[in-house]
Amino acid sequence: MADQSGVEVYKRFYPWPNSFRLGDPVLVNQMTGMTWPEFTAALDAQNQAIAEAEEMGDEPPQADQVVLAGLIAVAFWQGNPHMSRDKARRALERVPMEEIEMIDEETDDRPPDLAAGEPPSMTSSESDGSREDTARTEIHPESISDATSPNGSGLPGSLNTSPESLPA
Repeated sequence: MADQSGVEVYKRFYPWPNSFRLGDPVLVNQMTGMTWPEFTAALDAQNQAIAEAEEMGDEPPQADQVVLAGLIAVAFWQGNPHMSRDKARRALERVPMEEIEMIDEETDDRPPDLAAGEPPSMTSSESDGSREDTARTEIHPESISDATSPNGSGLPGSLNTSPESLPA
């Protein structure tokens, strides 16, 4: 059982975002095709449906896969702060579905943000110092190319360059 909820991509855990950054709506649009108001409305509707099901003691409905893709993209990008938004999107587009696992501290089968009844807040997490993105990025080698290297350089041979060796 996980200490917190999130998504595992290629066996690396990314916590669900507890806030959104200014660029996250753009990534959500690129991954889902939804505008930010459409995404937040769908997230609110999903949260409401889950809350009602829990209130009635029923099985929660299946999570909206498009909304879930947006949340996964934001979690992945926030967990890889040195990666450009475009590189994060391209890397995720290549991930096979069987390499993605939802981790929930309560049920192990759905994200807590969907279960909690409220979407994450739209605030800057970098400015308040609450981000926990110091974990080292590990991406399955077959899912990336030089154009999508984790360090964001996109230069040939950059896969052997560790993020710590790059200039700040």
